[in-house]
Amino acid sequence: MSEAMKVLYRVQQGDTEIAGRETALAGLDDGAELADELAAAEADLARLQEEHRATDKDNLDCELELKALEEKKARFDRQLNAGTVRN
Repeated sequence: MSEAMKVLYRVQQGDTEIAGRETALAGLDDGAELADELAAAEADLARLQEEHRATDKDNLDCELELKALEEKKARFDRQLNAGTVRN
């Protein structure tokens, strides 16, 4: 085998290896699918955090209303037990 043929054979082997690696590289996941999933999860997180804040606000409002009603009930109980309520 001549020297030129040996060089040509090595070049062909290199080209074949490069083509195989390019094919393997093209088949790799670029992370776009995971990036989309992450974006969707972050959007869900933001929505849930907003719902949590709204629920906390509603809970605080209900607790304040309950406290006011309990104080009103206690006041009526004191009046009833003190005998100041008459018919």
